[in-house]
Amino acid sequence: MKKKIINDVLLNILALAISTVILQLIIYPTISANVSISSFGTILTIMGGVNVISVVLGGSLNNAQLVNQKIYKEEKYFYGDFKFMAKIYFFIFLVMYVVAMLFPLINLNLLGKIQLLILILLTSLRAYLPVFWRIKLNYKLIMWHSVFTATGYIIGSLVFSHTKDNWLITFLVGEIFSFLFLLKNTQFLSYKVTKSQNFKKINRDFLNLLSSNIVANILTYFDRFLLQALLGPTEVSIYFAASIFGKLSSMVLQPISGVFLSYLSRENSDKKKKYYLYFLLASIGFGVMLFCISLIFSPIFVNILYKNLYVEAKQYMTLANLSTIILITGSLLQPVLLRFSNLVWQNIIQLVYAASFIILGYLLMKSYGMMGFVIASLVSNSIRFILFVIVGYFSIWRNEDD
Repeated sequence: MKKKIINDVLLNILALAISTVILQLIIYPTISANVSISSFGTILTIMGGVNVISVVLGGSLNNAQLVNQKIYKEEKYFYGDFKFMAKIYFFIFLVMYVVAMLFPLINLNLLGKIQLLILILLTSLRAYLPVFWRIKLNYKLIMWHSVFTATGYIIGSLVFSHTKDNWLITFLVGEIFSFLFLLKNTQFLSYKVTKSQNFKKINRDFLNLLSSNIVANILTYFDRFLLQALLGPTEVSIYFAASIFGKLSSMVLQPISGVFLSYLSRENSDKKKKYYLYFLLASIGFGVMLFCISLIFSPIFVNILYKNLYVEAKQYMTLANLSTIILITGSLLQPVLLRFSNLVWQNIIQLVYAASFIILGYLLMKSYGMMGFVIASLVSNSIRFILFVIVGYFSIWRNEDD
Protein backbone atom coordinates (compact mmCIF):
# COMPACT_ATOMS: atom_id res chain seq x y z
CA MET A 1 0.00 0.00 0.00
CA LYS A 2 2.76 2.44 0.94
CA LYS A 3 4.62 1.66 -2.28
CA LYS A 4 1.52 2.36 -4.35
CA ILE A 5 0.90 5.66 -2.56
CA ILE A 6 4.48 6.75 -3.23
CA ASN A 7 4.21 5.64 -6.85
CA ASP A 8 0.92 7.52 -7.31
CA VAL A 9 2.37 10.65 -5.70
CA LEU A 10 5.31 10.51 -8.10
CA LEU A 11 3.01 9.98 -11.10
CA ASN A 12 0.84 12.90 -10.02
CA ILE A 13 3.90 15.10 -9.48
CA LEU A 14 5.08 14.15 -12.96
CA ALA A 15 1.65 14.92 -14.44
CA LEU A 16 1.47 18.37 -12.91
CA ALA A 17 5.16 19.00 -13.56
CA ILE A 18 4.66 18.40 -17.28
CA SER A 19 1.77 20.88 -17.59
CA THR A 20 3.32 23.42 -15.21
CA VAL A 21 6.74 23.34 -16.84
CA ILE A 22 5.25 23.68 -20.31
CA LEU A 23 3.06 26.60 -19.27
CA GLN A 24 5.59 28.46 -17.13
CA LEU A 25 8.76 27.74 -19.09
CA ILE A 26 7.47 27.69 -22.69
CA ILE A 27 3.93 29.01 -23.18
CA TYR A 28 3.93 32.17 -21.06
CA PRO A 29 7.49 33.18 -22.01
CA THR A 30 6.55 32.71 -25.68
CA ILE A 31 3.50 34.93 -25.29
CA SER A 32 5.51 37.49 -23.31
CA ALA A 33 8.13 37.67 -26.07
CA ASN A 34 5.49 38.42 -28.72
CA VAL A 35 3.36 41.06 -26.94
CA SER A 36 4.03 44.21 -24.92
CA ILE A 37 4.59 44.05 -21.13
CA SER A 38 1.22 45.75 -20.61
CA SER A 39 -0.61 43.33 -22.94
CA PHE A 40 1.07 40.38 -21.23
CA GLY A 41 -0.25 41.60 -17.87
CA THR A 42 -3.78 41.78 -19.27
CA ILE A 43 -3.47 38.25 -20.71
CA LEU A 44 -2.31 36.97 -17.31
CA THR A 45 -5.34 38.57 -15.66
CA ILE A 46 -7.76 37.03 -18.18
CA MET A 47 -6.18 33.59 -17.77
CA GLY A 48 -6.39 34.02 -14.01
CA GLY A 49 -10.15 34.45 -14.45
CA VAL A 50 -10.30 31.36 -16.69
CA ASN A 51 -8.47 29.28 -14.09
CA VAL A 52 -10.68 30.54 -11.25
CA ILE A 53 -13.88 29.57 -13.08
CA SER A 54 -12.60 26.18 -14.22
CA VAL A 55 -11.32 25.14 -10.78
CA VAL A 56 -14.38 26.51 -8.98
CA LEU A 57 -16.78 24.72 -11.33
CA GLY A 58 -14.90 21.63 -12.49
CA GLY A 59 -12.65 21.21 -9.45
CA SER A 60 -15.56 21.45 -7.00
CA LEU A 61 -17.47 18.78 -8.95
CA ASN A 62 -14.34 16.63 -8.95
CA ASN A 63 -13.77 16.81 -5.18
CA ALA A 64 -17.49 16.52 -4.31
CA GLN A 65 -17.72 13.32 -6.34
CA LEU A 66 -14.51 11.96 -4.86
CA VAL A 67 -15.52 12.42 -1.21
CA ASN A 68 -19.06 11.04 -1.76
CA GLN A 69 -18.22 7.77 -3.48
CA LYS A 70 -18.98 5.65 -0.38
CA ILE A 71 -22.62 6.75 0.00
CA TYR A 72 -23.64 5.13 -3.31
CA LYS A 73 -24.34 1.41 -3.62
CA GLU A 74 -24.90 1.47 -7.39
CA GLU A 75 -22.31 2.95 -9.74
CA LYS A 76 -24.86 4.09 -12.34
CA TYR A 77 -26.53 6.44 -9.82
CA PHE A 78 -23.19 7.70 -8.53
CA TYR A 79 -22.02 8.79 -11.96
CA GLY A 80 -25.53 9.64 -13.22
CA ASP A 81 -26.24 12.06 -10.36
CA PHE A 82 -23.00 13.93 -10.89
CA LYS A 83 -23.54 14.05 -14.65
CA PHE A 84 -26.93 15.66 -13.98
CA MET A 85 -25.38 18.14 -11.57
CA ALA A 86 -22.60 18.96 -14.04
CA LYS A 87 -25.14 19.73 -16.77
CA ILE A 88 -27.10 22.03 -14.46
CA TYR A 89 -24.14 24.10 -13.32
CA PHE A 90 -22.47 24.27 -16.72
CA PHE A 91 -25.74 25.67 -18.11
CA ILE A 92 -25.98 28.21 -15.27
CA PHE A 93 -22.43 29.34 -16.03
CA LEU A 94 -23.25 29.64 -19.74
CA VAL A 95 -26.16 31.98 -18.99
CA MET A 96 -24.04 34.05 -16.58
CA TYR A 97 -21.25 34.34 -19.15
CA VAL A 98 -23.60 35.57 -21.89
CA VAL A 99 -25.03 38.20 -19.55
CA ALA A 100 -21.56 39.28 -18.37
CA MET A 101 -20.31 39.69 -21.93
CA LEU A 102 -23.01 42.31 -22.56
CA PHE A 103 -20.87 44.62 -20.41
CA PRO A 104 -17.41 45.92 -21.48
CA LEU A 105 -15.46 43.84 -18.96
CA ILE A 106 -12.64 42.72 -21.25
CA ASN A 107 -11.24 44.09 -24.49
CA LEU A 108 -12.17 41.27 -26.87
CA ASN A 109 -14.23 41.26 -30.05
CA LEU A 110 -17.19 38.90 -30.53
CA LEU A 111 -15.04 36.09 -31.94
CA GLY A 112 -12.61 36.47 -29.03
CA LYS A 113 -15.47 36.28 -26.51
CA ILE A 114 -16.78 33.09 -28.14
CA GLN A 115 -13.29 31.57 -28.12
CA LEU A 116 -12.89 32.54 -24.45
CA LEU A 117 -16.20 30.83 -23.60
CA ILE A 118 -15.09 27.62 -25.35
CA LEU A 119 -11.77 27.80 -23.51
CA ILE A 120 -13.46 28.14 -20.11
CA LEU A 121 -15.84 25.22 -20.77
CA LEU A 122 -13.03 22.94 -21.95
CA THR A 123 -10.79 23.92 -19.03
CA SER A 124 -13.64 23.23 -16.58
CA LEU A 125 -14.13 19.77 -18.07
CA ARG A 126 -10.38 19.17 -17.72
CA ALA A 127 -10.70 20.03 -14.03
CA TYR A 128 -13.70 17.73 -13.51
CA LEU A 129 -13.47 14.59 -15.64
CA PRO A 130 -10.18 13.18 -14.25
CA VAL A 131 -12.23 12.27 -11.16
CA PHE A 132 -13.01 9.04 -13.06
CA TRP A 133 -9.32 8.16 -12.78
CA ARG A 134 -8.86 9.50 -9.23
CA ILE A 135 -11.68 7.26 -7.96
CA LYS A 136 -9.98 4.21 -9.51
CA LEU A 137 -6.55 5.49 -8.38
CA ASN A 138 -5.40 5.35 -12.00
CA TYR A 139 -2.64 7.94 -11.95
CA LYS A 140 -1.02 6.61 -15.11
CA LEU A 141 -3.92 7.97 -17.15
CA ILE A 142 -3.67 11.29 -15.30
CA MET A 143 -0.02 11.48 -16.29
CA TRP A 144 -0.68 10.64 -19.96
CA HIS A 145 -3.52 13.14 -20.05
CA SER A 146 -1.04 15.79 -18.96
CA VAL A 147 1.39 14.75 -21.72
CA PHE A 148 -1.36 14.94 -24.34
CA THR A 149 -2.54 18.35 -23.12
CA ALA A 150 1.01 19.75 -23.00
CA THR A 151 1.55 18.61 -26.59
CA GLY A 152 -1.50 20.60 -27.61
CA TYR A 153 -0.19 23.69 -25.79
CA ILE A 154 3.14 23.47 -27.60
CA ILE A 155 1.42 23.17 -30.99
CA GLY A 156 -0.81 26.11 -30.09
CA SER A 157 2.17 28.24 -29.08
CA LEU A 158 3.87 27.47 -32.39
CA VAL A 159 0.76 28.62 -34.25
CA PHE A 160 0.66 31.84 -32.18
CA SER A 161 4.38 32.49 -32.69
CA HIS A 162 3.82 32.25 -36.42
CA THR A 163 0.63 34.35 -36.64
CA LYS A 164 1.11 36.68 -33.60
CA ASP A 165 -2.52 37.82 -33.84
CA ASN A 166 -4.51 35.54 -31.48
CA TRP A 167 -2.98 34.47 -28.16
CA LEU A 168 -6.13 32.48 -27.26
CA ILE A 169 -5.27 29.88 -29.93
CA THR A 170 -2.36 28.71 -27.77
CA PHE A 171 -4.66 27.61 -24.94
CA LEU A 172 -7.55 26.47 -27.16
CA VAL A 173 -5.43 23.92 -29.01
CA GLY A 174 -4.15 22.54 -25.70
CA GLU A 175 -7.64 22.20 -24.24
CA ILE A 176 -8.99 20.56 -27.40
CA PHE A 177 -6.22 17.94 -27.13
CA SER A 178 -7.19 17.45 -23.47
CA PHE A 179 -10.89 17.09 -24.28
CA LEU A 180 -10.27 14.46 -26.95
CA PHE A 181 -8.16 12.42 -24.53
CA LEU A 182 -10.82 12.70 -21.81
CA LEU A 183 -13.61 11.56 -24.14
CA LYS A 184 -11.60 8.52 -25.23
CA ASN A 185 -10.44 7.44 -21.75
CA THR A 186 -13.40 8.15 -19.44
CA GLN A 187 -16.94 6.76 -19.38
CA PHE A 188 -18.60 10.16 -18.95
CA LEU A 189 -20.71 9.88 -22.11
CA SER A 190 -21.77 6.29 -21.42
CA TYR A 191 -23.59 7.00 -18.13
CA LYS A 192 -27.20 8.18 -18.21
CA VAL A 193 -28.35 11.20 -16.22
CA THR A 194 -30.01 10.23 -12.93
CA LYS A 195 -31.38 11.95 -9.83
CA SER A 196 -31.31 9.57 -6.87
CA GLN A 197 -32.18 10.14 -3.20
CA ASN A 198 -28.56 11.13 -2.56
CA PHE A 199 -28.74 14.09 -4.95
CA LYS A 200 -29.63 16.66 -2.30
CA LYS A 201 -26.70 15.60 -0.15
CA ILE A 202 -24.11 15.71 -2.94
CA ASN A 203 -25.53 19.00 -4.21
CA ARG A 204 -25.14 20.49 -0.72
CA ASP A 205 -21.55 19.25 -0.51
CA PHE A 206 -20.84 20.65 -3.96
CA LEU A 207 -22.22 24.07 -3.03
CA ASN A 208 -20.13 24.11 0.18
CA LEU A 209 -17.01 23.28 -1.82
CA LEU A 210 -18.04 25.78 -4.50
CA SER A 211 -18.38 28.63 -2.03
CA SER A 212 -15.07 27.76 -0.41
CA ASN A 213 -13.30 27.40 -3.76
CA ILE A 214 -14.67 30.70 -5.06
CA VAL A 215 -12.85 32.59 -2.33
CA ALA A 216 -9.77 30.34 -2.40
CA ASN A 217 -9.25 30.55 -6.15
CA ILE A 218 -10.05 34.23 -6.50
CA LEU A 219 -7.39 34.79 -3.87
CA THR A 220 -4.97 32.49 -5.70
CA TYR A 221 -5.08 34.98 -8.58
CA PHE A 222 -5.94 37.97 -6.43
CA ASP A 223 -2.50 39.43 -7.09
CA ARG A 224 -3.40 39.77 -10.77
CA PHE A 225 -6.90 41.13 -10.20
CA LEU A 226 -5.92 43.67 -7.55
CA LEU A 227 -2.75 44.81 -9.30
CA GLN A 228 -4.60 45.12 -12.62
CA ALA A 229 -7.29 47.26 -10.99
CA LEU A 230 -5.10 49.52 -8.82
CA LEU A 231 -1.63 49.65 -10.39
CA GLY A 232 -2.13 48.44 -13.97
CA PRO A 233 -1.20 45.48 -16.22
CA THR A 234 2.53 46.27 -16.23
CA GLU A 235 2.72 45.58 -12.47
CA VAL A 236 0.84 42.31 -13.05
CA SER A 237 3.65 41.21 -15.37
CA ILE A 238 6.37 42.25 -12.91
CA TYR A 239 4.82 40.45 -9.93
CA PHE A 240 4.19 37.34 -12.04
CA ALA A 241 7.87 37.22 -12.94
CA ALA A 242 8.93 37.86 -9.33
CA SER A 243 6.88 34.94 -7.97
CA ILE A 244 7.51 32.49 -10.82
CA PHE A 245 9.59 30.06 -8.76
CA GLY A 246 6.95 29.88 -6.02
CA LYS A 247 4.35 29.03 -8.66
CA LEU A 248 6.61 26.35 -10.12
CA SER A 249 6.89 24.78 -6.68
CA SER A 250 3.18 24.02 -6.83
CA MET A 251 4.01 21.20 -9.23
CA VAL A 252 5.50 19.36 -6.25
CA LEU A 253 2.98 20.15 -3.50
CA GLN A 254 -0.39 20.20 -5.30
CA PRO A 255 -0.25 16.63 -6.64
CA ILE A 256 0.74 15.35 -3.20
CA SER A 257 -2.38 17.02 -1.84
CA GLY A 258 -4.54 15.46 -4.57
CA VAL A 259 -3.23 11.93 -4.02
CA PHE A 260 -3.68 12.19 -0.24
CA LEU A 261 -7.33 13.19 -0.68
CA SER A 262 -7.91 10.25 -3.03
CA TYR A 263 -6.58 7.80 -0.42
CA LEU A 264 -8.18 9.55 2.55
CA SER A 265 -11.60 9.23 0.92
CA ARG A 266 -11.17 5.45 1.33
CA GLU A 267 -9.92 5.45 4.92
CA ASN A 268 -11.78 5.40 8.22
CA SER A 269 -11.45 8.28 10.65
CA ASP A 270 -9.67 6.22 13.34
CA LYS A 271 -6.32 7.08 11.70
CA LYS A 272 -7.04 10.79 11.60
CA LYS A 273 -4.43 11.77 14.25
CA LYS A 274 -1.66 10.00 12.39
CA TYR A 275 -2.65 11.56 9.06
CA TYR A 276 -2.93 15.06 10.51
CA LEU A 277 0.51 14.95 12.12
CA TYR A 278 2.03 13.50 8.95
CA PHE A 279 0.51 16.16 6.69
CA LEU A 280 1.44 18.99 9.05
CA LEU A 281 5.10 17.96 9.23
CA ALA A 282 5.20 17.24 5.49
CA SER A 283 3.76 20.64 4.57
CA ILE A 284 6.21 22.54 6.79
CA GLY A 285 9.17 20.45 5.61
CA PHE A 286 8.37 20.88 1.94
CA GLY A 287 7.76 24.59 2.39
CA VAL A 288 11.11 25.24 4.10
CA MET A 289 12.97 23.18 1.51
CA LEU A 290 11.35 24.94 -1.45
CA PHE A 291 11.96 28.40 0.00
CA CYS A 292 15.68 27.68 0.47
CA ILE A 293 15.88 26.44 -3.12
CA SER A 294 14.05 29.54 -4.38
CA LEU A 295 16.70 31.85 -2.90
CA ILE A 296 19.24 30.35 -5.29
CA PHE A 297 17.25 29.57 -8.41
CA SER A 298 14.57 32.26 -8.58
CA PRO A 299 16.88 35.01 -9.95
CA ILE A 300 18.26 32.57 -12.53
CA PHE A 301 14.78 31.55 -13.72
CA VAL A 302 13.53 35.12 -14.10
CA ASN A 303 16.68 36.30 -15.88
CA ILE A 304 16.36 33.50 -18.43
CA LEU A 305 12.58 33.44 -18.95
CA TYR A 306 11.62 37.09 -18.50
CA LYS A 307 14.78 39.05 -19.12
CA ASN A 308 12.84 42.23 -19.90
CA LEU A 309 11.23 42.07 -16.43
CA TYR A 310 14.24 40.97 -14.36
CA VAL A 311 15.40 44.39 -13.10
CA GLU A 312 11.92 45.44 -11.94
CA ALA A 313 11.08 42.02 -10.44
CA LYS A 314 14.34 41.37 -8.58
CA GLN A 315 13.50 43.41 -5.45
CA TYR A 316 10.25 41.47 -4.86
CA MET A 317 11.47 37.90 -5.50
CA THR A 318 12.28 36.71 -1.97
CA LEU A 319 9.06 37.81 -0.27
CA ALA A 320 6.85 37.03 -3.29
CA ASN A 321 8.14 33.44 -3.49
CA LEU A 322 7.89 32.96 0.28
CA SER A 323 4.28 34.13 0.19
CA THR A 324 3.40 31.78 -2.67
CA ILE A 325 5.10 28.80 -1.01
CA ILE A 326 3.22 29.42 2.26
CA LEU A 327 -0.03 29.52 0.30
CA ILE A 328 0.73 26.19 -1.36
CA THR A 329 1.99 24.44 1.78
CA GLY A 330 -1.18 25.50 3.58
CA SER A 331 -3.17 23.83 0.82
CA LEU A 332 -1.42 20.54 1.63
CA LEU A 333 -3.47 20.39 4.85
CA GLN A 334 -6.79 20.83 3.04
CA PRO A 335 -7.32 17.12 2.18
CA VAL A 336 -7.27 16.27 5.89
CA LEU A 337 -9.88 18.91 6.66
CA LEU A 338 -11.97 17.86 3.65
CA ARG A 339 -12.00 14.26 4.90
CA PHE A 340 -12.44 14.69 8.65
CA SER A 341 -13.79 18.18 9.39
CA ASN A 342 -17.06 19.96 8.74
CA LEU A 343 -16.90 21.63 5.32
CA VAL A 344 -18.14 24.85 6.93
CA TRP A 345 -14.63 25.33 8.32
CA GLN A 346 -13.36 25.65 4.76
CA ASN A 347 -15.61 28.66 4.23
CA ILE A 348 -14.72 30.30 7.54
CA ILE A 349 -10.98 30.04 6.89
CA GLN A 350 -11.29 31.35 3.34
CA LEU A 351 -13.45 34.29 4.42
CA VAL A 352 -10.96 35.31 7.11
CA TYR A 353 -8.18 34.91 4.57
CA ALA A 354 -10.06 36.99 2.00
CA ALA A 355 -10.82 39.79 4.45
CA SER A 356 -7.22 40.05 5.65
CA PHE A 357 -5.85 39.96 2.10
CA ILE A 358 -8.23 42.62 0.75
CA ILE A 359 -7.91 45.02 3.68
CA LEU A 360 -4.13 44.72 4.05
CA GLY A 361 -3.60 44.75 0.29
CA TYR A 362 -5.61 47.92 -0.23
CA LEU A 363 -4.10 49.80 2.73
CA LEU A 364 -0.47 48.81 2.11
CA MET A 365 -0.62 49.32 -1.64
CA LYS A 366 -1.79 52.89 -1.14
CA SER A 367 1.30 53.65 0.96
CA TYR A 368 3.99 51.37 -0.46
CA GLY A 369 2.86 50.36 -3.94
CA MET A 370 3.65 46.82 -5.04
CA MET A 371 5.95 46.16 -2.08
CA GLY A 372 2.94 46.83 0.15
CA PHE A 373 0.98 44.26 -1.80
CA VAL A 374 3.76 41.67 -1.44
CA ILE A 375 3.80 42.19 2.35
CA ALA A 376 0.00 41.94 2.52
CA SER A 377 0.11 38.69 0.56
CA LEU A 378 2.76 37.24 2.88
CA VAL A 379 0.85 38.15 6.06
CA SER A 380 -2.55 36.90 4.83
CA ASN A 381 -1.11 33.60 3.56
CA SER A 382 0.56 33.08 6.94
CA ILE A 383 -2.77 33.71 8.70
CA ARG A 384 -4.43 31.13 6.45
CA PHE A 385 -1.77 28.50 7.22
CA ILE A 386 -2.07 29.10 10.99
CA LEU A 387 -5.87 28.75 10.78
CA PHE A 388 -5.50 25.40 8.99
CA VAL A 389 -3.23 24.18 11.79
CA ILE A 390 -5.63 25.37 14.52
CA VAL A 391 -8.72 23.84 12.91
CA GLY A 392 -6.81 20.61 12.35
CA TYR A 393 -5.79 20.51 15.99
CA PHE A 394 -9.29 20.95 17.41
CA SER A 395 -11.29 18.94 14.88
CA ILE A 396 -8.84 16.11 14.26
CA TRP A 397 -6.20 15.74 16.93
CA ARG A 398 -8.69 16.18 19.78
CA ASN A 399 -11.50 14.28 18.02
CA GLU A 400 -13.89 17.22 18.11
CA ASP A 401 -15.34 17.37 14.61
CA ASP A 402 -17.55 20.44 14.31
